[in-house]
Amino acid sequence: VDTLVSLGLGSLAGIEGVRWMRQNSGAYTYEQVAEGRRYTGVERARASAVISAADAVSVSYAASARVEVCSRFCDSFRRDRGPCEAVVDGRVFVYPFGNFSSPQDIPPMLLNDVRQELLQDVLAGCGRLDAPVVCGAPYLAPYCMEDGDKLCLYLVNGAMDAVEGISLRVGGTDRTVRIAALPSDDREVHFAAQVRAGMCKLPLAVAPMESVMLILEETMERMGEQ
Repeated sequence: VDTLVSLGLGSLAGIEGVRWMRQNSGAYTYEQVAEGRRYTGVERARASAVISAADAVSVSYAASARVEVCSRFCDSFRRDRGPCEAVVDGRVFVYPFGNFSSPQDIPPMLLNDVRQELLQDVLAGCGRLDAPVVCGAPYLAPYCMEDGDKLCLYLVNGAMDAVEGISLRVGGTDRTVRIAALPSDDREVHFAAQVRAGMCKLPLAVAPMESVMLILEETMERMGEQ
């Protein structure tokens, strides 16, 4: 967003201008999910944006832009400070946090269930989730690769707590998926997972700071055709 505006191309994203807000300056304290949206089972859920968060941009949108506000900035007095995450004209997703020291250095406060669910909801809504994603475990990082007719999903648990009952959004029709799991302790486990409404749950756990390689067979049987 900042780059587009600096090049005079903000209109491509329906944006007139941006203003950087410094973290912990008092300009914003948390983001609150917009009315009508429900994440982590909570209406208008909140996610902190102070301490270990990031700087953020206040975006001015063009009057002609169709802006779907997903969440709003609020300050410590619970005052509305403007749009936070938003979708513009159904094709541009604005995630206002930035100024990271590197693309890999995402501040810890931004990794939480509310922001994870919101982002996945937006991606699923525009049909851009074309690879498996982890739901409900923001510190379980997925790395997806293809190997012929197989799909390989490498999961790395960057948290100090074990992750159990892993939920994956894999999309597609209801079916059975054959999975081979290779944990970092070299024990290979085979099982089948049932996909319902694009979701499946894996009967395995990933220990703190450990990983597991999943091989999903593309020769999948649709439910009722077994």
